[in-house]
Amino acid sequence: MSRIRYNFNDWFQYLMRVHIRLAYTMYNIFLVVNVLRVANMRTHISLAHTVCKCPGL
Repeated sequence: MSRIRYNFNDWFQYLMRVHIRLAYTMYNIFLVVNVLRVANMRTHISLAHTVCKCPGL
C-alpha cells in the first residue's frame, strides 16, 4: 500500500513538473507571438505611412 502511494506521489510530482514546463513553454510561445504581432503591426504602420507620404511628395 505504501509502495503504491509512493509511486503515485512520484508520478504526481513528475506530472506537475511536466505541466509546469508545458505551461512555461506555452507562455513563452504566447509572448513571442505577441511581440511578433506588435512588431508586424509597427512595420505595417510604418510601411503605410511611407506609402501614404510618397504620393504627397
